[in-house]
Amino acid sequence: MNKTIRAASFMMAVFCLTLTGQEDQCPNFKVAISCRNVINDSTLFYLNKIHNRNLTLDAWIAEINAKFVEELNNAGYNDLDFFAAESNPGADRDILFAYDIILWRVNKDNPENKYADAYFKDGVLYFDNQKIVFRIRTQVDILSNCIPIMTSPIINEEWISDDIFLCVKNVVAKNWPLDRQIWYWESQHLAPARKPRMFVYFEKNYLSLLDQDSRRMNVTIKVKNCREQYVYNQFQSQPVYFEKETERLHSKSSIKCTDGPDRAGCRTILTNKDYEAICEYSIKNGMEPGREMVHFFTCGIGSASSAADHEIIIRGLELLVEPWRNTIHNGEKTTISIDLHEKDPDGSKYPAVDQEVEIKVTGIVDGALSPEGKVTTDEMGVAWIDYRAGKEDKQIKITATFTPPGYSEKVTADATITVKPLEYDATLTLKGSYKKTEKSHYETKNSWGDNENTFETEDCREASFYVPLKMVDAYDVEVQNLRYEYYLPVDINLSHFNASFKSTEYQSSIAPDQGSKTTIIKKKTASDRKISIKEVMLQNHIVMTLDLKTGKVRKIDLDGFAIGFTWNETIDIHKDSWWQPPPQPGHETIDDRQSSKSDDSFQVGPVEDPVPDPTIKSSSEEIMNYLKEMGIPLPADADINKEEEVPKIEPDLLVKFGDGKSYFGGEGSKIIDNSEGSTVNREEFSFSWQVTRKKKPL
Repeated sequence: MNKTIRAASFMMAVFCLTLTGQEDQCPNFKVAISCRNVINDSTLFYLNKIHNRNLTLDAWIAEINAKFVEELNNAGYNDLDFFAAESNPGADRDILFAYDIILWRVNKDNPENKYADAYFKDGVLYFDNQKIVFRIRTQVDILSNCIPIMTSPIINEEWISDDIFLCVKNVVAKNWPLDRQIWYWESQHLAPARKPRMFVYFEKNYLSLLDQDSRRMNVTIKVKNCREQYVYNQFQSQPVYFEKETERLHSKSSIKCTDGPDRAGCRTILTNKDYEAICEYSIKNGMEPGREMVHFFTCGIGSASSAADHEIIIRGLELLVEPWRNTIHNGEKTTISIDLHEKDPDGSKYPAVDQEVEIKVTGIVDGALSPEGKVTTDEMGVAWIDYRAGKEDKQIKITATFTPPGYSEKVTADATITVKPLEYDATLTLKGSYKKTEKSHYETKNSWGDNENTFETEDCREASFYVPLKMVDAYDVEVQNLRYEYYLPVDINLSHFNASFKSTEYQSSIAPDQGSKTTIIKKKTASDRKISIKEVMLQNHIVMTLDLKTGKVRKIDLDGFAIGFTWNETIDIHKDSWWQPPPQPGHETIDDRQSSKSDDSFQVGPVEDPVPDPTIKSSSEEIMNYLKEMGIPLPADADINKEEEVPKIEPDLLVKFGDGKSYFGGEGSKIIDNSEGSTVNREEFSFSWQVTRKKKPL
């Protein structure tokens, strides 16, 4: 009964393998025929005697090998290629068909009664009522170059005959069906894999230095054989070899898998019941961005193998200490940004959020710094420090240090601020902001299925400037009751700048038997900010217009200042697709990241729509009022030219607060809202300015 069950299982496995073999990509097994023992002199003597030959040992082995190849080829195996190992010493082999030949003696009347070897004594062959025969024993081994050793014997047969060639023929027949026995063994022992292929999966897209979890990731490798089966064996599973160390990476085995002996500088990990070989890689040194090439390979039946080199990206850390003004005057205030960000090998930067940076400052005499000691970065990876220069301060140095938790290295940066005596007549500060919001959501249903599309985006920018001014000219226009003061910027300082962009798009298309969902997240961070055409702007006059009678400033004339910067953009795409038959159910997940850079700019200046300038009347009206005040009589028919065009001005530039003499300013805002229904499309602009005059006007 047990034999019947085993035979049925064997035939079922063979049947299944035969079916799958029609469509797989499995190559033929290469079977090497080899004599595994040295034929002794007695056997050689008897071979020549019984077959009336006079051949050498090597000649006999070559002839017997050829007979084995002939008989095996005649057996009609379509996926087994046979060759003689001794005449093809360098040929690849998957299977070893080994044999040995010895002399054996059997009872003449009962040849099956084998009980002793024949023997020679003093050159005489002794046998008592016995018949001398050749005994051939064969063993079929599956070969592998794997470590741990995975070579396996699968078939052992033997035959006796007084004719060596008949013995070969019969023992070959006894191994029939050799191909099906090999197939059956392979179905029960998926490892080692025939013609292995590796599939490498990374837990993360990159390694980060920020914390211990971010510094390590699992690399999972699955192995398929030529029948597209994932490989696992309960007792002796598929080994996968992971490079142990690189210049900056260290490896560690996973508790989910079993280890094997190290091989060629690699860590050996065996696939588990989930078909996974898992190795953990972690950063062991360095603060710079980098690309570490890691080597993986696996073995198979025969000399077959599969190897791959994959790149693991390490994000480095960069710390910047950036005073908005590197030179200030006694009593003035400036802001220092502490910018901590990660950096890809391609130069893309990403904010290091909620990280604690240590601050040390030297050179302060009577100035003030806030906060002191430690600062924490915000969602843009920036922390802010305010510094007010004292009367005795000359130069201060700010040093920032960040040490990743549990890491042996750190990143530092510093900057200096020079303090000078007051050398200007007035100071101008400008602030501006811009925000764009877009939202949309669409759903459609049709006979095919449901479609949905959601889109959200937010673009924010804000900046402020600090501009010390020196008055270079002034003149009065009494007929207009106006005084014009001309100032040139002594310097232009970017006091603050922040820009961010994020958009999220979700698309889905779902039918009863298939569908897809896609999420696209686009993020932009700003870097390399600088004042546009600063040298040109230093030559542009800023004009303040005063009322001659009151001495108060009524408006300022300026175009504003622009910041040029670089967007560092990343686009993360996640797509899930699924389908049902035909031809078979399936699921696919795609994750993709794209990076790019682009230049942009932001203008801090008036934002409101121009209106007639209230500080200027028509020329004819001003002349008539002036003559009237001077007591000069006007002609009876004198009239104001009502068609005369009055200049226009942005209302933001009119003085709206302050005393108009030592401290004054203005502001404006604008909203463009093109929203319709549930679709939002809105832009918001703001601008403000203020002037503090340090000296009494001329």
